[in-house]
Amino acid sequence: MALLPNRPVPISAGSGHLLERYVARALLWPTVQLAGVLVGVMLLERGLRLLQEISALGIPARYMGPLLIRLVPYYAQQALPFGFVVAVALVLARMGRNREWEAMAGAGVSPARIARIMTLTAAAVAAATLLISGFLEPLGRHSYRRLHASAVNEARIGAIQPGAIYDQIPGVMLTATGKRNGRLEGVFLRIADGPKGEILATAQSARIAVTDQPGALHFVLEGGEMLIAGVRSVRFGQVVLHQPLELEQTSWQRGRDARELTLIELVTRPAANAEARRRQAAELYGKIARAIGLLALPWLALPLLAGSRGERRWLAIGTILFLVVAYYHAVNLSRNLAASGGIALGEAAWLTSLLPVIAGAAMWRLGSGVRQHSPVTLPFRLPRLRLPKPGLGRLGRAVAPSATTHLLTFYLTRRLGTMTLAVLAGLVLLLQVVDLLERGEALVSAGQGLSGFLRYAWLRLPATILQAAPLAMLGGGVLAFALLRSGNELVAIHAQGVSAGEVLLRSLAVPLCFGLALVGVSEAWSPRAQVAFSAWWNQVSPAAAAPATDGPRWFRIGADLVQAEPVDAGATHLRDVRIYRFGGQAKGISEWIHAGEAAWDGGKWTLRRVERWSGADGLRPVQADAAVWETILRPGPLARFMAAPIPLTGRDAWLARRDSTPIDRAETLYDVRVYMTASLAIAPLLMLMLAAALVVVPRQEVVLSVCLFEAATAGLAYLVLDGWLQVLGQWGGVPPELAVAGAPMLFGTLALEIILRSEARV
Repeated sequence: MALLPNRPVPISAGSGHLLERYVARALLWPTVQLAGVLVGVMLLERGLRLLQEISALGIPARYMGPLLIRLVPYYAQQALPFGFVVAVALVLARMGRNREWEAMAGAGVSPARIARIMTLTAAAVAAATLLISGFLEPLGRHSYRRLHASAVNEARIGAIQPGAIYDQIPGVMLTATGKRNGRLEGVFLRIADGPKGEILATAQSARIAVTDQPGALHFVLEGGEMLIAGVRSVRFGQVVLHQPLELEQTSWQRGRDARELTLIELVTRPAANAEARRRQAAELYGKIARAIGLLALPWLALPLLAGSRGERRWLAIGTILFLVVAYYHAVNLSRNLAASGGIALGEAAWLTSLLPVIAGAAMWRLGSGVRQHSPVTLPFRLPRLRLPKPGLGRLGRAVAPSATTHLLTFYLTRRLGTMTLAVLAGLVLLLQVVDLLERGEALVSAGQGLSGFLRYAWLRLPATILQAAPLAMLGGGVLAFALLRSGNELVAIHAQGVSAGEVLLRSLAVPLCFGLALVGVSEAWSPRAQVAFSAWWNQVSPAAAAPATDGPRWFRIGADLVQAEPVDAGATHLRDVRIYRFGGQAKGISEWIHAGEAAWDGGKWTLRRVERWSGADGLRPVQADAAVWETILRPGPLARFMAAPIPLTGRDAWLARRDSTPIDRAETLYDVRVYMTASLAIAPLLMLMLAAALVVVPRQEVVLSVCLFEAATAGLAYLVLDGWLQVLGQWGGVPPELAVAGAPMLFGTLALEIILRSEARV
């Protein structure tokens, strides 16, 4: 019997190259896969935001694909480093779990050699990241900005939906009752400053176009009536009106700011002034620092994960992710401070470069036991976390059938809930990092320090949760069921007579509670947070502030089209009130009322200093000191409407459809928003059904990786189709019921069919 040598056996050159290829391949392929998944997730999130922008601004849907393609380099340069970080954590954890450290120690391989191999791999990933961020991303950013400006210009009139009020152009208000083949129907147009005074026009149909040279809005009205100066009525077959319009700039030389410059241009292009030179240097530093920070990762992760066991491995992975996120935040903060002149660029570079070096050296030193491939010994005791462990645990004991049933339900619920919350936390963290990358410069320029970044993250948290929640439920379900399947626990569960359908039923508590929580976030937390965020952001970044809502506002209430300005916060007193009513066979203006003020008194609205015109009374308006306005309008809903922009909740949409609150958007939008509350509640259940149908259902001929890919693809396809149908519903392209229920019914039916077929085979 041969004895093991007392000292490590040196490895031949051929073996060494084999080890290097093994480690590099083990890292690179998962990095590419994870980066692809992250790019897909971030593009999906941005796509959903673009769908909302399409709905709000009327951007033609054909722009969505080209815009997303131009964003691929931007998200790839962020996803590649994070994919490598996760790949390193997973590969090192797998090596520890499979006892590969002991095998390498027996072959005489030192941890330092493995770290060097991983560092070379990290250098390759860093080079790819630098290539993308330094060359492809600036080109994509410039192209995206130009295309987006063109889309916004084209949408200046495309935003007009049936029933909506278009008043973005000063002095112009336009609304229509219908839209067909690109033509508006039932049009009402008001131009406050016409050549001969106020122009009020109604038309059976209208064509509207935006011209670039010169920037102007052309109204071609057909078959209508026009009131000039409010009383002079003119009927027309066709009339063309022109209104000057300020358009977005769609063409400029690349390099308008430092983010549109490539690495070479950041170094060689002369800056216009000291501020531009400072911003170019800060942008160059940020791109390089984000890439080379990966070189310290192996020296940080190896000591933490080489000897970690069980629960501590998860804690070590969490520590690594925390340190990486902290480093990237430090890079972004120091870059923005250097760009704004808050600190010198040299100081920023030294401070951020020392962070990974010190952290890696400290972890390598503290984890000295890794040199013998033994558990890492830290100078403090890590807390013990009771995380779900593989295996059925107590399920193997001899217990009563009812106790086993309850135990299985508890086990599945705990495993699924833990994984879902973990995935949700990871996605929220990732999306907020991306968001802060985009807004960090504005925060620093406004003098916002760490407290400003934290406040931004907190106020954006509910909106981010709503964006990430469906994917979190899908990811949590897929991971939980995949771990059960890889550990052969599903085999044991099926052996007890528990089918895939029963596994789904026993796990229902998680998606149902998750869905109710999302409804609460959507209806209560998110609207308040968005209002607070808008008010705060308008102070932080006045240039990016939303248009002010002070002054007169247009709205519909019942059959009246109204323009008014509130005097007090409670909207009990209004001034400069204009009321328009329509009727007759041609649906022209039947009556208009102008009042100097309106007051809510004794349960009714009283108009003062009234001027009233009716088509039946002749050409001259009738004046009166006071009159009663017969309307269902109440001060409470009016005050809430005047305090806009306020996110539209399901309750607000429901009240609007009952004509008990003012509205200024299309009726179909309110219909879709009412149904979306129910859709939001059942979305987690549908995600879990897809995960169960494609992972839990026994399919011996299909490997686990294929099941995971199918589940992820199905979930992403559901989210894209659901968002697309909702936009079509808001625009009146499909009925509101189909817009909200179409995707859930389709994918829910497919998942249920797969599960029921598996039940029939049992």
